[in-house]
Amino acid sequence: MAINETGIYTKVIGVSTFTITPDMGYRAVSFVLESGTGQYKGSLPRGADASENIQLVIGQAVTITADGPDVVGTIIIEVLTGTVKFMAKQ
Repeated sequence: MAINETGIYTKVIGVSTFTITPDMGYRAVSFVLESGTGQYKGSLPRGADASENIQLVIGQAVTITADGPDVVGTIIIEVLTGTVKFMAKQ
């Protein structure tokens, strides 16, 4: 009997913009602001309203998961100062 392996990707993001896209195939992502300031937003508009930035809070993790066989959509993480720890599951 074969056992499927779940791939895990980890990254420490410094001052930059990190974009998660569906073609990365992530089924779940989690990130936490370790120090400094940062924000994230989705790319899905709601009618005429575009997604807005949400400020990250030091030590408070954000976890986003896809339903069923789906993958996580586009998420933009901006680290303005400091670092964000990021982990994704395929």
